[in-house]
Amino acid sequence: SSSKSCSSSSSSSSCSSSSSSCNSSSGRTCHHCCKYDKCKKYEDEHENKRFRLLIMEYGGMDLKTYIDDKKNLSMDFWTNARNLFDGVQLFAKHNLTHRDIKPANILLKPKTNQLVYIDFGLTDDMTKFKQKILDGIKTTKFHWTYPFEYGFASSAYPTASSAHPFDKKFADKLCKKIFTNKSSDEYKHVEKMFDMMDDRLSPLNRATKTAMIHESVESARKFDSADKFLESMIKSIDTFSLGLTMNTTLNAFYDEHKIDDSFYREMHALFAKMTNLNMIERLSDLKTIISSILFKNSGAKAFFKAPCITLFSISDLRWVRADVPNPTPVPKSFS
Repeated sequence: SSSKSCSSSSSSSSCSSSSSSCNSSSGRTCHHCCKYDKCKKYEDEHENKRFRLLIMEYGGMDLKTYIDDKKNLSMDFWTNARNLFDGVQLFAKHNLTHRDIKPANILLKPKTNQLVYIDFGLTDDMTKFKQKILDGIKTTKFHWTYPFEYGFASSAYPTASSAHPFDKKFADKLCKKIFTNKSSDEYKHVEKMFDMMDDRLSPLNRATKTAMIHESVESARKFDSADKFLESMIKSIDTFSLGLTMNTTLNAFYDEHKIDDSFYREMHALFAKMTNLNMIERLSDLKTIISSILFKNSGAKAFFKAPCITLFSISDLRWVRADVPNPTPVPKSFS
């Protein structure tokens, strides 16, 4: 924001660019100095003196772009994928939930293709987040990146002492509400969720989706209180979201013939466990996931190396290595 940091002259009538089309005094600028001029104008406006602009370094291409631009797909992604699992484990260790894990919030660092999480705007303490829902401060609804039960948590438990309504009738109404109106937000979010968890070797159909919803409601019956139900749901938000993201990436690789059926089958089996709509059977424990047999004794094992976790934070940029005796301290925001 300081004029000293710009290579152009501080005079408003000149520019370091040789372009004859650049004339600051006439109000026109070239691409070499337009950013400086905009900052200078911003500084000159008295009412903006109390504002500041934080500019972070370019973190790399986001995973959504990487997937959409199919020519970028490389097996290096799977070499670095372990990092994402360890990142979620780090969140859980500090009782935090990112709450917004999706392809657009994962970056591939330039040159190294190291995978990092960004956008911690929704990050919350799990215990506090649960209490917000119990107190009615936070209302849950269906969202394509969250566990399915997040869509009916608030309506099922309007108060912490409410008796759950989970039965076949409840599941039937839920299916009708979701699938009847295809223009509704519920339908759009749930369909996108199903699309992300789809199995290319055995695609999901309407009957399968309906059965999965009924199984989700049935599993919710196993919890004898709203507190335990919400605790289980919140604990699995990040692993569920990561499972969806990983399966979406896996499908992109398979569609482009980058991996064979054997690799696909093994990896999808893991991601399917992470995104299981059955709350009881869903795999959400990170230690179990990371030490899964799929990482140790399968054709996919070569694609998961020792972790090196990188976190982007607005207030901090730290390295947390899992393969050194005395890693850099975790940022205060994670303590």
